[in-house]
Formats: sequence, C-alpha cells, structure tokens
Amino acid sequence: MKTLSIVVLSFILLTISSVSLAADLERFVSLPSLSYHFENFNDRKAFHPAIGYEYSPDHAVGWQAAFFQDSFGQDARYIGINYSSKGFALFGFRTRVMGVLNVMEKQYLKGKDLETRIIPMPILEVKASNKLSINVTGTPQLDYSDKHHTNGVILFQFKMAMN
Repeated sequence: MKTLSIVVLSFILLTISSVSLAADLERFVSLPSLSYHFENFNDRKAFHPAIGYEYSPDHAVGWQAAFFQDSFGQDARYIGINYSSKGFALFGFRTRVMGVLNVMEKQYLKGKDLETRIIPMPILEVKASNKLSINVTGTPQLDYSDKHHTNGVILFQFKMAMN
C-alpha cells in the first residue's frame, strides 16, 4: 500500500509540475548513485541502482521521489521537497546549492528492518553536460554502524535533464 501511495502521489506531482510554464524549470530523471562510506565500507555496497524524478526550479520549492537500493542491498524509497539556489559558475561548471527534506524508508542499520525517517540533506548539484548532472551529498542520518554512531557517507547521484 505504501508503494502504491508513493506512485500515485508522484504521478500527481509530476502532472502538476509538467504543466508549469516557468522559464527556469529543471526536471530530471534520477539515476543510480555511487557512495563512499568513511567506515565499514567492506560491509556496504558502493553502487545503488535507482530510478526517480526530480523537479527543482531555480530559487523555488520543488520535489523529488525515487526507488533505489540502499547500501545493504535493500529496496528503499524516498519522497520529499527541495529548494534550489540560482545557478552559479564554480570551476567552469554550472552549480546549484539545494536544501532537501526527504521522508525516506530504508535500512539504517545492518541486519535490521526498514525504517521510515525524515532526513534533511544539503546537496551540491554540478552540471557535467547539457543533460547530465551530479548531486553530491552526505548526511550523518543515512547510515549507522551501531544504534548511535554514524557511519559517514558521501553520495554521488547521477541525473539526466528532461528539458
């Protein structure tokens, strides 16, 4: 039922955002991610198959939703809102800073059940080409080595522009 609810909500939001005529519209298909874990990297996967959608207009509120495999190989999902800065040049690449608040269902501890948590995430979006961008992010709330000690992880999420 949760999956159906997320799919229906994603479809509704996709429809609403697709009819927008904003000049600064940014729509993406989110693709697989790579992760680097600072500790316990031998117990975690570095490649995360994923598919999702992101609507993130410049200087406005947007949203995102995706299905992916977490570091333990469990099927996971998130849906949330984002706010993006205006694009700026950084080392010759168009870059944006984003603040994201996701409701994420995934496995946070090895060998434990899936949990749903609200996860805030800062993101640096780097446009690698006309169609490909990379989100660089990390947050202590994504992965734990025990109940209270964060494992530390940086994610590199690939996404393709739909514009």
